[in-house]
Amino acid sequence: MKKLFWSVLITLTLFSCKTNDNTEIKKLARIYADLEIAREVSPNPEIFEKKKKEIFGRNKITREKYDSLLTSFANDDEKWNAFFNAALDYIDSLKFSEISKRKSKNKTAKKKSI
Repeated sequence: MKKLFWSVLITLTLFSCKTNDNTEIKKLARIYADLEIAREVSPNPEIFEKKKKEIFGRNKITREKYDSLLTSFANDDEKWNAFFNAALDYIDSLKFSEISKRKSKNKTAKKKSI
């Protein structure tokens, strides 16, 4: 009975850690993508710095913690690949969302013109 208890406890602990890692990876990927987008659309460094602060604040993470996590992911191939794929998935979701908004606006504009 004790073996079963410890087996279940260890399994739940490992699963919990894996879930937390996955959540953290996705969060870091969103921050990374948001920062890259902000860098592309910011006309000057001051505006980019303001946007960076907004992104870190919105995600309740410090720049230092972000850098630390990014470094730890870069040193682990499995986490880095998961991080990179999550960033690509997030960017794809943003593209899909933007395309959907444009299609919706076009349908509304066509209905008004009829």
